[in-house]
Amino acid sequence: MSNIVGEGFDPYVVDQINARQAILGSINKSPDQLVWEYNKTSWIKLISSADVIDVQTKDWDSGEITNTGTFGGTLYGSEMAEKYVLFNGVSDESGFNSYSQRSGLDPSPAVNNMGAYGLGSPAWGFSPMPGILSATIKTESRGTLKTATVQIKANNKTQFDIINTLYLRLGYLMLLEWGNNCYFKDSDTFISDNTFSLSNGFLNGSYKYSNILDKIEEQRKESNGNYDAIVGKVVNFNWVFNKDGSYDITVILRSTGDIIESLKVNLLNPATTTPTGSEFDPNNTDSIIVAYAYSSAIGNKFANIQYQFSLPETYKWLDGMQSIEGNWGEDDDGNPIEYVDYVTQTWDGSDNKVEYYVRFGEFLDFLKKETIPEITNDGKLIDFDDVNSEDIIVYSAPRIIPSDPRIAIWQKNISNSILYSKCEVCTVTEGNNSYIKLMYVYFNFVFILKLIERLKDKEGKVRLIDLLNGLCDGFNKSTGNFNKVSTRVNLDTGKIVFIDEVSLPDRESFLVNPTTPKFKVYGVDRLGSFIRDIQLQTSITPELATMVTIGSTAGGYVTGQDATFLANLNKGTKPRIASEITSPSSPTPEQETQQTQTRYSEVVNAYNDFVKSLLPRDTGLVRLTDRYPKWNEDSFNQFNSTLTQLLEYDVQLSTKEGKTTNNYTSSPTSGFLPFNLNLVMDGLSGMKIYQKYSIDSEFLPENYPKTMEFIIKGISNSIQGNIWTTSIESVAIPKTTEGSIIEEWGTSVGVPFTPPEIENLGTGDYLDKTITSGFPLNPKGYSRQIRTKTQFIIHYSAGNQLSDKGRSGVAVLNKRGLTYNFIIDASGHVEQVIPDNYIAYHAGVKGKDVNGPSIGICLEGFGACKNETLNSNGNPIPSTQLQPVRLVDYNGNPYSHKGINWAQEVTDAQIKALKQLMINLKNKYPSSLPSYKWNGKTTFDHLFPPKGTTWTTNPGVYTHCSVTTSKVDVLPTPKLVKFFKELVL
Repeated sequence: MSNIVGEGFDPYVVDQINARQAILGSINKSPDQLVWEYNKTSWIKLISSADVIDVQTKDWDSGEITNTGTFGGTLYGSEMAEKYVLFNGVSDESGFNSYSQRSGLDPSPAVNNMGAYGLGSPAWGFSPMPGILSATIKTESRGTLKTATVQIKANNKTQFDIINTLYLRLGYLMLLEWGNNCYFKDSDTFISDNTFSLSNGFLNGSYKYSNILDKIEEQRKESNGNYDAIVGKVVNFNWVFNKDGSYDITVILRSTGDIIESLKVNLLNPATTTPTGSEFDPNNTDSIIVAYAYSSAIGNKFANIQYQFSLPETYKWLDGMQSIEGNWGEDDDGNPIEYVDYVTQTWDGSDNKVEYYVRFGEFLDFLKKETIPEITNDGKLIDFDDVNSEDIIVYSAPRIIPSDPRIAIWQKNISNSILYSKCEVCTVTEGNNSYIKLMYVYFNFVFILKLIERLKDKEGKVRLIDLLNGLCDGFNKSTGNFNKVSTRVNLDTGKIVFIDEVSLPDRESFLVNPTTPKFKVYGVDRLGSFIRDIQLQTSITPELATMVTIGSTAGGYVTGQDATFLANLNKGTKPRIASEITSPSSPTPEQETQQTQTRYSEVVNAYNDFVKSLLPRDTGLVRLTDRYPKWNEDSFNQFNSTLTQLLEYDVQLSTKEGKTTNNYTSSPTSGFLPFNLNLVMDGLSGMKIYQKYSIDSEFLPENYPKTMEFIIKGISNSIQGNIWTTSIESVAIPKTTEGSIIEEWGTSVGVPFTPPEIENLGTGDYLDKTITSGFPLNPKGYSRQIRTKTQFIIHYSAGNQLSDKGRSGVAVLNKRGLTYNFIIDASGHVEQVIPDNYIAYHAGVKGKDVNGPSIGICLEGFGACKNETLNSNGNPIPSTQLQPVRLVDYNGNPYSHKGINWAQEVTDAQIKALKQLMINLKNKYPSSLPSYKWNGKTTFDHLFPPKGTTWTTNPGVYTHCSVTTSKVDVLPTPKLVKFFKELVL
């Protein structure tokens, strides 16, 4: 995934590491291997993007330069840049995909000089050609920038003029390339001449700002990590004139990542206003949004959205939320879908306060489109990762909820209800842990507007990095400061990404490149080493001083301080002088757990109260008052601290529990640790910031491999004396992090958590069993939120066609966290699983509210089959069940639907029960459930769409086929087609 700290190396880099170590460790080396080991060198090349134009003598009609001054002839456009590429001294690359190397003595003028000696005035004697002496390239600012320092030698005034014309151009882009002259693709395939270069495309303009970084990565991969480059603009230069008539020149290039550090987005509209005047109410959200409507492009956008929400056709749901879809994306089948980009929440209070929210991904998309400058014919100056991505995730402890709706909200399942239900689904689950999809967090309009106002300079501009980090800080605060998200630039794509320092407990499950390379550091034991130097340093800042003190004791954890990693590092030793540090109320280890629970009981109670205040109340059938979540400024102010303390408690208990099975377990909140491992190696490209690696552990202290993993925080390259070396700086993260063992709303660990109470609508307990027969039921398969039902959606169970009252179907759904409102078995028994006005999770589609307005009805049976005897899994259908039949169209002719020709026929009893059930429900909800009558091919294509989907938010009768293109239930068997023809509602 795109923002995971701890990805492995790309496969081509791992292969190169393995190949080098295998060759260096082999006993009987081939001639090519000996050549590579002892005679390999490196090269470096600098190419200019400066086209020569003398504005005083240029013929603007022909574009020709008539000035012949210094260079002794006519040079215009890119000709000089092509002729004076700094490579092997100076090379002429004016030929397509080739270069001419200088040699011998040539005293001719610069316009056609091709000598290794003689370029420039002979007043000081014939001078050697200019060239690069050395270069260093390093990452800066936590990996968001690359800076290259290039040392160049010019041996006379003419050569200096050439260098000045081409390379000392502030703000101009330069391409700096370097690589190994020879290498092995694997331990057997020798490449004797590394010819990879992008200079030709850079010179002729075929590479643009938007694609050259991708081209560089392609070259890295094709060269197996033996080529690298940086595209950077000239940010500084200096030169020194020497007594021998030569010039020592230094050029400093900086990658495009520096743009984010300095770019100020112009948010002002032509007319600006300040929120003042007698009509302005600083405590009223609508008044604030209106006041800021003309203060910025964003304010204007928010005011327009506010107006859309005020229109009568924008429906307000029973939990007080409204939603507007907007940003188009694609589902897994490539079909277009809309995302909920804006929502409102009405809050309890005398004035039914309304707050407005924008999805983070939508806001970033707006920023990119409306405020970030464009490069002519080449897209935006800065881009973001996919703003609809579900892969940008951060770890969410079970009891994390949005702590301050003045900042941000996101959808959260709590007990048997959904908090902020109209937001897009925001949580993904892996193992026992949950993760928040960052692009599906919703930020409060007023929070954004006030943040912008606070960050504006005198010209009304805002630094982009400050705005993005301000949003990250707001999200972090909303999680009780559990998360530590910040903004970075991916130097290999040029895109802005968001990184969280909190480790993912199930990190390995999300990695795109799970392979972690191991560097051989010293010695020859089947593997050799290309590491030149290694150092390990600790960097203890004042902020870490308390952690060090606590980590030196056995526990490593007291209230407010998490030093479990450092405690693990000290395992096996005990300080003779310092006493063990414990929390004030934990005098002995044996009493610590009980004391901790007592200490946090008030915190847990406060948490419970806050959660209950946010949950939507039952509406309509129960009561019409107090139905919305409560808005309480004092509660919001206090709860952030409450959540922080509660999460510390959860992490402490979970980490202690984890140590019962792994004594080196650390908490995920340890973050980046102050251990800096520096490796210097023979030049290698393709390694990236935040990737993980390991080294052989023979020389490390025993506890290090058990407790920490190393993450790259900086990469430097040096090319000097034909030797390319790469240095990586690293930080450590805990090797084993424990997710939470706390059940979100359970009582299994620590202080019992009382689930928020919600009034029952029925007369029985429907939380853990089906209504009709009392079969065990997983509450995660539905929501008790009341919804007005406007649709029927009909399914197959995709299992055996049994007369078991739906027991087998319920059992399967329990495992998947799904359910239906009704299941009809082979005998026609109708099992009501949950109330018909509850939300059953049966037909969810990303970005669409399908489950809320629909009643899900399941017909027990296999459905789609391979042929007339086999089900979809290729197994024979039992003889006691109905056998597959040929699908038919609306006229009864043989028909194929989505490539399927056969399906198990439904029983007569199921048809009869389905008809009566739908009629009964229509009679129960006559005003909301749809009327229905067959209309030939139109109805057939609606129920069984030949292409795409036909589902809309409109009332209607649907099949699962009409909701999702990947689904094939139900199918047009003869009995079902006849049923739909005869049904009248």
